Amino acid sequence: MTTTTATAAREMLTDGAIRERVARLPRIPFAFTPTPLEACPNITATLGGDVRVLIKRDDLTGFAFGGNKVRALEFRMADVRAKGCDAFVLVNIGQSNHARLHASACTRLGIRMAIVKPSPADEEVTGNLLLDRVVGVEIVEAHGRESEAVLGETLARLRAEGFKPYASTREPFSRLAGTVAYLEASIELRDQLRAAGIGPDQQVHLPARLRHPHGRPGVLGRPVLQVDVDGGRGEQLQTQPLEGPPHGRLEPLPGELGLVLGQPAEERHVGLGARAE
Repeated sequence: MTTTTATAAREMLTDGAIRERVARLPRIPFAFTPTPLEACPNITATLGGDVRVLIKRDDLTGFAFGGNKVRALEFRMADVRAKGCDAFVLVNIGQSNHARLHASACTRLGIRMAIVKPSPADEEVTGNLLLDRVVGVEIVEAHGRESEAVLGETLARLRAEGFKPYASTREPFSRLAGTVAYLEASIELRDQLRAAGIGPDQQVHLPARLRHPHGRPGVLGRPVLQVDVDGGRGEQLQTQPLEGPPHGRLEPLPGELGLVLGQPAEERHVGLGARAE
């Protein structure tokens, strides 16, 4: 990459450029954002008061009991509409939050939905599975068969009935919807940290479950700690530092995401920390 091209990439993918590119994508508003960044004074006091603990409350996105998945749903359901699909099919267990949120979104938008369910057919109809049934989505029991085979049959049946189905696990953009949503959410969080007087060199992010599209932690350009709870009982916390990119360094975007954001191959870099001022 030449110096000129590298400079262009840095200029194009500042936070403002990312927001502008994300704004070009089809989107259906569901989430109540920005979600709060809430202080945890009791935890802070328990840790001796030297470490200020805050929680990004993405459980308060609002739609259908909220949760972080609502952010991705805005882009995924817009992609369904943009492709002219009138049915939506996904594969997930009966107690899936992901399935429950999409069931509610499809009901609101008047889109037929089917959930291919690999979990036991005789499981008790409670919780999310009950809510799925309340909103009227179709539950397709896999009965121990391969989920992909049942998914294929369900898609074929819907097409034969005159529907144009969208298979969330097979559509290329569907896999990137969360990445796009959380590029934007990372800027939202960065702005809130700034407003709280917390600079980039004072931040340590503790995700409950680390899953990063680049295979690397730190969209905000800071080191991350992975927290493991001993035996799932909360008896002992073990922190393991994960090496993140230094602040201000441009990080390569995965190829598909670069295409979604309209970025030429030689300029697919994200620089959330590169232009902090």
